[in-house]
Amino acid sequence: VSDSVRGAIETAEGALDLVLDTAGYADLRMEQAKRRADGGPLQLGIGVSCYIEISNPVAETEYGEVEILADGSAIARSGSRGHGQSHETTFAQIVSDRLGLPIEKISVHEGDTDEIAKGTGTYGSKSTQLGGSAVRLAADAVVEQAKTLAADLGGDVELDPAGWADLAARAAAAGRLGELKAVHEFQ
Repeated sequence: VSDSVRGAIETAEGALDLVLDTAGYADLRMEQAKRRADGGPLQLGIGVSCYIEISNPVAETEYGEVEILADGSAIARSGSRGHGQSHETTFAQIVSDRLGLPIEKISVHEGDTDEIAKGTGTYGSKSTQLGGSAVRLAADAVVEQAKTLAADLGGDVELDPAGWADLAARAAAAGRLGELKAVHEFQ
């Protein structure tokens, strides 16, 4: 068995152990054994199921974009389009984590062909895997661009709302706000 396969197996076993511990599995098994030994009418059944799904069987890509607006808020755009899975919350959380902006300062636009040139939509549990990764990498690129822009405009970037608002205002005044926008296509 290769090291990468061994590592994946150990990670999966560790994840399952964590789930079992969190659920109190050992205590449930003891309660089950006690009820069986007592022979009472109310028994306890325990079921555990593990499911693995191929979430991107054709190795598609997904589009992600992050743009800082003049007021220091952000727009995240994704080619993925949710159907009630709360992608807008997930994508906003990802961008918030990368930029340091509160979620309420981030709007998410999904699958709108007026704004987003490409995308594959949602199916097979791939939206966060691909679309979330694309948005995260676009946000990371915006952070790097912000560092360069802040140095050019004379200042520091702090990953907080005030820092983004200040930099965005200075960039807009210099006609360089467009430099706080990044696109990433993730596969």
